[in-house]
Amino acid sequence: MRKKISIFCLAISFTFLCIGCAKSDNAEQIQGTDYKPMIFVNGTLYGDTGKYVNTLPDNWEHIGDIENVVSQSEPMVKEEFTSNTLTIGDEIFGSDSESNKIYVKVSTDKFLLYEVMEE
Repeated sequence: MRKKISIFCLAISFTFLCIGCAKSDNAEQIQGTDYKPMIFVNGTLYGDTGKYVNTLPDNWEHIGDIENVVSQSEPMVKEEFTSNTLTIGDEIFGSDSESNKIYVKVSTDKFLLYEVMEE
């Protein structure tokens, strides 16, 4: 009788262990699928810095709008004016003197800074 109880307890423990490991692997896979927010503009890939400004610095001008949006869970495509997080029509601003940066207008008084990403 003790042997049956021991085998039963081992079987239950093994089952919970397998279920726990399967859920853990799946959770990691879901969390690890998103890529950093990016924009491809003028042959260059820019990444979101998380930094906002209320007004643009001097000499920044409108250089285009987001024309295409792709999934953030897949590798970024290199198509002009494409983002993996923004909305079609979002305005992009650039400066000849700081070509390693662009800003995107995300609201009436807020601009998000993107910087060149090293590939």
